[in-house]
Amino acid sequence: MRGIAKQAAKFGNLAIVGNGTVAHARDFDRTHSRGVLRSLVDTDKKTYQALTMKHGLNSTMTAAGGLRALAALSRGHTQTATKGDPNQQGGVLVLAAGGRPVFFQRSEFAGDHAKLEEILIALKQAAQL
Repeated sequence: MRGIAKQAAKFGNLAIVGNGTVAHARDFDRTHSRGVLRSLVDTDKKTYQALTMKHGLNSTMTAAGGLRALAALSRGHTQTATKGDPNQQGGVLVLAAGGRPVFFQRSEFAGDHAKLEEILIALKQAAQL
């Protein structure tokens, strides 16, 4: 999201839901969102369950995830200490006013991220509804 955060913020309220602690969310705000995203915490992972996000070692330790990790490393990205449940996969949900879903992507494995361009298009669409 960092690549499009400032553009995306023009279209509505942006939030990230993590499964760590409030302290983890504050740290994420400080190091990553810089006030563009709101960091929310779902320690019980009810949001993940309701959205049927994948969980478990089978979705974390995959060949595809390993390839994504190597690609990220080759671009200079490194992972620091994991916060929250490392086996919980996430995704992206874009809602229009009133809660109508415009875009939904569930990560199939660690490193399976929605394309930033698709998220930005969905945010623009949601803002127009």
